[in-house]
Amino acid sequence: MRASQRLRDLAIAYGSTNKIMVMMISVTDLKRRQERSTRLHRGQSMSLYPSGVPDEFQYPAKRGKKPKGGILDSDLHRLEAEVPAPIDKPSIVFTDIKNSTNLWEMYPDAMRSSIKLHNEVMRRQLRRIGGYEVKTEGDAFMVSFPTATSALLWCFSVQLQLLEVNWPSDVLNSVSCQEICDKDNQLIFKGLSVRMGIHYGEPVAEIDPVTRRMDYFGPMVNKASRISAVADGGQIAVSADFISEIQRCLETYQENERAVSMGAAEIDAFDDTNTASAIRRELKSLTSQGFEVKEMGERKLKGLENPEYVYSLYPHALAGRIDYHMVPTATVGPTDQPARLVPGSELGIDPEMIWSLWKVSLRLEMLCSSLEEMSGRGLQPPETELLERMQHRGGEVTDRFLYNFMEHQVSRIETCVSTLALRHAAMGGGHIKQLEDLRAPMAAILGHVTQQMAELERYKAKYGPLAESSDEGSDTEQE
Repeated sequence: MRASQRLRDLAIAYGSTNKIMVMMISVTDLKRRQERSTRLHRGQSMSLYPSGVPDEFQYPAKRGKKPKGGILDSDLHRLEAEVPAPIDKPSIVFTDIKNSTNLWEMYPDAMRSSIKLHNEVMRRQLRRIGGYEVKTEGDAFMVSFPTATSALLWCFSVQLQLLEVNWPSDVLNSVSCQEICDKDNQLIFKGLSVRMGIHYGEPVAEIDPVTRRMDYFGPMVNKASRISAVADGGQIAVSADFISEIQRCLETYQENERAVSMGAAEIDAFDDTNTASAIRRELKSLTSQGFEVKEMGERKLKGLENPEYVYSLYPHALAGRIDYHMVPTATVGPTDQPARLVPGSELGIDPEMIWSLWKVSLRLEMLCSSLEEMSGRGLQPPETELLERMQHRGGEVTDRFLYNFMEHQVSRIETCVSTLALRHAAMGGGHIKQLEDLRAPMAAILGHVTQQMAELERYKAKYGPLAESSDEGSDTEQE
């Protein structure tokens, strides 16, 4: 009865207005009644089944337990099945979100939704192209592919699909996730920016005893992880071994196409006949969209003795990222050169003006801090070590950095001016003879202003609104 009442209440709560009939059928006591009937009637049974109703008709078959490593996401069940874990010379890809720690601290609610959208794109493209998800650590993915072409195609597809995601507004308003277009007004950045690193080789493949999924170890995996750390947000960094494998696939594919065009029978020149058709399909997709290879030069990777030659790959649709990523490469590491604009800058602001603005904001902040203290130490000079280091050893700076930095300094100056104006109004206005007249804790200043506002409201309630100032009338008469 209680269950029927609850079902009725739920139907009403969801907007049902017509007559409601709830029927509850219970079969839990069926076996118990059969046993009681057998004890009461020891004679010949009149049932269709002389020995009683079989158990398969009394109780439904128990549902089998889901496999221990089953996928809980219902959306992934609708996609293609996951490919088996590759073992023989796979391509390992590491991904990571740029500035994810700061984004989590500033926009925790928006990042919760953004991470779900990010993971959905990654896994959906992984199932579509054919890759194996090894594991995730936070917002970082480690995936493996049976061929180098599938790894590159997946990276291109993910970078393009991330631009189509409907990201939360808080994330899009942040500096690292805002929309950026290239010189041709083509969108090249929007939302979470994911760095990627690919390496091709022979890792040590073993089944993880806890997760029961394939995992990879060894120097090849370490190098893939370090290459990913070299990449910037939205950049795909690859090793020289991976570039060689891509070139080998392209040359083999082109030779096979030439042979077919000349009338010869199609020759399977790839080593593994099972993956030959997949490689052709992936190469056809890569060549149709086109991509560019840029050298990043030799990089000293963390934990590795010898430097590695690293390249970056871009699909033609995102070629505008090349100019964006190639600018910071000249300023990697410490530099002793003075701060200056990068070549080709379109911002007509001298960096010296920005440093002067920064110095003004520091002095105003020190003035406000000295007025807060009741000890009366007097005005102290600001700490300008960071300013001088940035001014004399900042190297090349971009237009975007200078513009955002200038806005930040202007906001600091406006805050200090508002604080000084509030102190001046609290003391009654007039001329300031010395800074000691403005010295008081900010809490006392705000309390005094609140008290004055309350007295003004009481005056208006008793005597009505204040009369207009006579100064304006006298000025009109003089004119």
